[in-house]
Amino acid sequence: MSTEAEAGMARVEAQWNEAGATWDPAKFQAMFTDDALFYGAHVKLFVGPETKDYFVGYVGQIVSARAKFVEQRYIPCGPGQYYAQGYADMVTDLIGRGEFKLRMRTTLLIAKVGEDWRVRGHHLSPMPAGTPLD
Repeated sequence: MSTEAEAGMARVEAQWNEAGATWDPAKFQAMFTDDALFYGAHVKLFVGPETKDYFVGYVGQIVSARAKFVEQRYIPCGPGQYYAQGYADMVTDLIGRGEFKLRMRTTLLIAKVGEDWRVRGHHLSPMPAGTPLD
């Protein structure tokens, strides 16, 4: 890793994949800060400890999930904090439906907390099919 931001993102990716291997809501929650802001596939904004509720909502629907964060760009926004945008290549194993692959747009605020990295801001969205101008 050539930068602190890249090292932080690699740690976040590892945490995501560890939690996703068995779809463990507690492990997902542990990768977020206590004041995290989180948008996922739901309409609702999840804040802090509520992030666990998001992942609990998919128990019984998802077997596992993994992500590869790619083409990330970083802006430092304070000591040990980076605003990152890029993509996540997601593979989700849906109960009874098999694997589903999707590239998502990512916006994350990653923060060094002690000796580890956490997500403080999270927004993932699917790639748009086009724009009204297309």
